[in-house]
Amino acid sequence: MRLVVDTNVLVSAFLWQGTPGRLIELASEKEVELFTSRTLLDELAATLAKKKLAKPVLATGLTADQMLHNYRRLATPVTARRLARQISRDADDDAVLACALAAGADLIVSGDDDLLTLKHYQGIPIATPGRWYIVERHSWRWPRWTGNPTSLPILRSCMVPCASEAPVSRYRLFWTILLQARLRSASSTSILH
Repeated sequence: MRLVVDTNVLVSAFLWQGTPGRLIELASEKEVELFTSRTLLDELAATLAKKKLAKPVLATGLTADQMLHNYRRLATPVTARRLARQISRDADDDAVLACALAAGADLIVSGDDDLLTLKHYQGIPIATPGRWYIVERHSWRWPRWTGNPTSLPILRSCMVPCASEAPVSRYRLFWTILLQARLRSASSTSILH
């Protein structure tokens, strides 16, 4: 899967791990491909260098420059052309969209409301790290947006199970994930010696 990851998600991944950190793990294991652009790398460098992030960066044991260097080795750079017109409410977010187009990305992962409200851009879905993780974890695929609402079996959640084209309700999905998490937790605490 070809991903473009927004700066806010990368900062969360580097400093606090969690679900965004899973993206970095999978990229290092070559399970997903990450793409970036010069503009996005510059934004990441500027964000990691902010004074308010000095303590969290220090707590990782790496410098901001080391984090940026590691990410550059992990992500494939693309030459992204500036969009002809502003798409996102925040013009800076258009760099993410331009990178995704240049990379032929399957998905944009962001925590930014200005991007998330778009839901998709030129056939590329936009999702939060949590939504991405649910899809990745359950081996689902992201359908491409064609502009026709009937082209997506589940328009609101933008997910289609691989095994069948039957819709899965969010309620059922939530409880399935919760149950699986509890079963994993229970089995990891009852290890036999």
